[in-house]
Amino acid sequence: MLGDFTAARQAINQALAGFEAANDQIGVGIATDALGLVAERQGNLAEAADYFQRALTIAQAANAATFTAYAQQDLGALCFQLGDYDNAIPLLEAAVSTWQTQGDKLNSLKCEACLALSQLQRGQKGRARQLADSGWAMFAQGGVTGEEPQAWLWTLHRLMQNLNCHVEAGQILDAAYTELQTQARAISDHEMRRRFFAHVPTNQAIVAAFDEQSDRRRHIEVTLARKDAPLGRPLTNDEKVTIRWTLDAPEDEAISHKTELRRHRLHRLALEADEQGAAPTDDDLAQALGVSRRTVLRDMEALRQSGVTLPTRRRSNG
Repeated sequence: MLGDFTAARQAINQALAGFEAANDQIGVGIATDALGLVAERQGNLAEAADYFQRALTIAQAANAATFTAYAQQDLGALCFQLGDYDNAIPLLEAAVSTWQTQGDKLNSLKCEACLALSQLQRGQKGRARQLADSGWAMFAQGGVTGEEPQAWLWTLHRLMQNLNCHVEAGQILDAAYTELQTQARAISDHEMRRRFFAHVPTNQAIVAAFDEQSDRRRHIEVTLARKDAPLGRPLTNDEKVTIRWTLDAPEDEAISHKTELRRHRLHRLALEADEQGAAPTDDDLAQALGVSRRTVLRDMEALRQSGVTLPTRRRSNG
């Protein structure tokens, strides 16, 4: 679900119809929970809560312990996000109990970190501190693996920050960002890699916090010619537009080849300018990338031969 939510919903609804036709209640519940996850990532939190509650009801009726724990975990985390701590705490406590019984370390840690944050909001600092110490011990020990470990690391980072354990919080955030880059390197498609960072809320939050912590400079503002500005004379102020360019996107770090990385950035800068109503000259692009105009022209020709034509302004007119 890296940004194509419409396709994800269609696929899940097709699966749901099949489960309903087969009277497979576990399948119906799992598909319902998956629809909740899509809604949550789209920011439709009320819709997500409804799906999660329906999934939990189905799971409990089927007496399916693992599925029940997943539904409790998803609904409990959403309740925390909505500020409904009184409901979040028992849901997360129940999920933790199941995960510990089943020996599922990562899911237990995810729930414990969110549970501790909820407890802090209810003034239960001692209980939250115990879970934080346990989470930190597991982090320091290492070796916790599973699906999306960055979700646990991000929640644990926030917990440590709330407890004023800033050194520990910083180390955990570094580990979360490193985990994102490890996963990104396994995504060969550039657009999918971009969506991995840009369209997954947890990943977005990790990148933003990491940038702030490390004082990274990813963006610049530049003034360029509007796309519809005429050629052949100096431009008026109304024929210029100030845009925001991404010099260093998090997905860039997964590209190790220097030339491929430069051309990837060149492509992104041209598209970002076009989306913001501007047309950069070759010199504009060269200055942003810190290379010569000749290098930009050579890269543009290589991209053209691969089927990519960049929207640019072919003459500089002031």
